[in-house]
Amino acid sequence: LEIFDKLIPILNMLEERQEVDRNSITTDILSLALEWEHELNSAYTDFQAAPRNPDDPTESDRILNASNDAFYFTGLLHLYRRIYRIPRTSSVVQKMVQKIYDVFKNDIESASSAENCAILPLFVAACESISEEHRRFFYDRFQIQFLGGNFPAGDVLKILNDTWNTGDSWVNAVKRVRKEKGFFLI
Repeated sequence: LEIFDKLIPILNMLEERQEVDRNSITTDILSLALEWEHELNSAYTDFQAAPRNPDDPTESDRILNASNDAFYFTGLLHLYRRIYRIPRTSSVVQKMVQKIYDVFKNDIESASSAENCAILPLFVAACESISEEHRRFFYDRFQIQFLGGNFPAGDVLKILNDTWNTGDSWVNAVKRVRKEKGFFLI
């Protein structure tokens, strides 16, 4: 998560400059974003190169790798959507959503501690999804969280419906829900 902290100043710079021109990305912001993407790719490659223990009966390596995959794909998704401004409907964006969906569907159990730790990737992919299959899957996961006592997940369900119905960014949907509640899960 440390690497995500480095993305925040880039997002802040972009937001400040959007007040002047919403349709362009300055060279300095683009340069910082590309450097961040390179750092993300390098960190991900280094992690993937770490030794695995095939005799681990808990499958903790598999689950750890899966949650790291989810965060990596989420980093790319943030970069594509919030910095490069690639539309939600783009195949590049939807490939990242698909990869995160696959990680949760195949490797991270619903309502598990791994899912709780990787709630950000689950949320971001859910908001950016356009296929009904993905939306239903993500909605169901958050509904299970809510029914299991994670009451802020109820706000997530509102945000999902908002982003899907309006096509607006999840960032704006969060701001709208915050006005109502004053608290948010992520």
